[in-house]
Amino acid sequence: MDEVKEMKAWCIEDPENYLWCKSTHGMQEVRNIFYKIKELKYIDKPDYEYIREQLKFILQKEERTLSSSNTREFDSVLYLSLLNRERELYLQ
Repeated sequence: MDEVKEMKAWCIEDPENYLWCKSTHGMQEVRNIFYKIKELKYIDKPDYEYIREQLKFILQKEERTLSSSNTREFDSVLYLSLLNRERELYLQ
């Protein structure tokens, strides 16, 4: 149990080295989300609208368009976009 706690502490202290995978490396929006969540205290509620906006910026960079009214479609497109980006980076 202490080993897991230690690993979690490393990841939180240095996310640039431990948390960013190939597909999210260099994406400022992912960093924005992480640091926004990291600032939360236990009783705070996440700002889901801020997170959603950051994810939309990622999609816009990937030249994808999406209706803001369909959250389920948004989640699917984001997931596929990140998978494709990861695959492309892996194949390089």
